[in-house]
Amino acid sequence: MLFRSLSRQSHTQGLGALSFQMHQHNPVCWVVGLMLRVFARLYRYSGDISWLNAADTLYQWLLLAHDSKYTNITSAKLAWGAAEMASVTGDPRWYLMAKKILNWLVSQQDTSGVWVRRPQYEKVSAQPIDVSLDTSLERLLYLIDIPRALSLAQSHPSFQGQAS
Repeated sequence: MLFRSLSRQSHTQGLGALSFQMHQHNPVCWVVGLMLRVFARLYRYSGDISWLNAADTLYQWLLLAHDSKYTNITSAKLAWGAAEMASVTGDPRWYLMAKKILNWLVSQQDTSGVWVRRPQYEKVSAQPIDVSLDTSLERLLYLIDIPRALSLAQSHPSFQGQAS
């Protein structure tokens, strides 16, 4: 089995040596986003439902995460993975998660066009140029790909239109 069963009694979840404190502010969810993206792609190309089952396990795990998962600069990867899951399933849960993070992400772009990696840096001038480039170019990639995936989700036969 790919994932351990989840327990609502425990706020620490993990696989082997990797664990996360999900109830804490700013939980590390970017890795979950990458896994969701991979699972969606594997399902798209194989048709193997077990990839969607694994993603559903991750969704249940994300329900345990602190709500700051929607307002963390690194959660752009979570939106990326959730949008890709929405595109292959039409499931409004994934669509809404991706859209909520996407809207927050767009609101965080500085007037200079840069994203500040908070909480590490308070403002653009305090952020080293290599961090500004890395953070901003990565967000740009997501801003190109997430709307594509969300558009595919809206045209999916299972999409119920309630996730606008």
